Amino acid sequence: MWWTWSRVWTFGQRPAAIVGLVRCPTIRNCCLAWIIYGYATGVFSSRKLERATYDSVAFRFIAANEHPDHDTIAVFRRRFLPQIEALFVQVLGVAREMGVLKLGRVALDGTKIHANASRHSALSYECAGQIEAQLQAEVAGLMAKAEAVDQAEVPDGMQVPEELAQREKRLAAIARARATIEARAKERHAREQAEHDAKMAARAAKTASPGKKPGGHVPAPPAEGPLPTDQVNLTDEESRIMPVASGGLEQCYNAQAAVAAGVSGKGSVGNDGPVRGRRGIFTGNTIPLGPMALLDVQGVRVAVASRRVQCADPAFLEALGVDLASVRCLVVKSHGRFRGGFDEVFGPAQVVVVDVPGLTSPVLSRFAWKNLPRPVLPLDAEVTWI
Repeated sequence: MWWTWSRVWTFGQRPAAIVGLVRCPTIRNCCLAWIIYGYATGVFSSRKLERATYDSVAFRFIAANEHPDHDTIAVFRRRFLPQIEALFVQVLGVAREMGVLKLGRVALDGTKIHANASRHSALSYECAGQIEAQLQAEVAGLMAKAEAVDQAEVPDGMQVPEELAQREKRLAAIARARATIEARAKERHAREQAEHDAKMAARAAKTASPGKKPGGHVPAPPAEGPLPTDQVNLTDEESRIMPVASGGLEQCYNAQAAVAAGVSGKGSVGNDGPVRGRRGIFTGNTIPLGPMALLDVQGVRVAVASRRVQCADPAFLEALGVDLASVRCLVVKSHGRFRGGFDEVFGPAQVVVVDVPGLTSPVLSRFAWKNLPRPVLPLDAEVTWI
């Protein structure tokens, strides 16, 4: 940092110009170091830089325990911005040579990831109350039938204890869902109430100022408690129903997708339209895959599509310009259905099936069975049956 400050004199600035701008010698010698260190740590505002000289040990060390006014920092940065930009590039170069910085390109964008849950499993707060009341009535009716089981016959096929257990289990699930919705509503109300209080405080301060009257309507306080339309998914309560780019609503997560310099997309290779299948289970069908692209990840070509469809037809890859006859190894995510699509390129002796972690597996012993009576075939093949 001190090296960068000494370099300011080489950019055609007279020492008298800088001395006249910043009177305090310590602050004059530290302004550039503050700005560059702030940029390197994500602090850009002159007000935040001023506040950091009180709150941050690193900034206090650089500032020698001085606290410049934010106007001084702003004027310094504005006046010497071209020199600061050139010096910042040199600082990054020095840091890279020292091995404390890795330079590259990272593309960051928001995206949505499909959750492992159906949007039809979502339950609103209003609907949960209705179902809960209905189940409570059914439980009361079953309890009455259990009391009268000795006096009257139970309808054929009805097992009162099992029916009761089933409904009580559903009641417990609905109670958990309602509790989750209520907790979210409480957090939302606390957040909205804080925002409302800040608006009212600003409005009151403006009213107290002479000659100033706040315009517009008085902000209404936030509603407390869950709304009838607040929802939670019974399968995955962390996911949400969201609109997707392909149209409609899906159960998804919000996410940030980052691509580093080592992952480059082939800009000239892409397909935004549907693909017509030509072999296997998709023969003759038009498959909407959404926007597609062919990426080059360290020499490995990766085909990506916006919609989840098993890669069971060579037309999916051919739409991206892939010549399968020249491919030495092809990896597809498909459960058996790929065989009829790619048999013209890879014969049965060339197919290797890999069982990876996921929703299901042909190896049943990999699952944690809870309610299955044991022993049972094929899980307990070594049991001697009598």
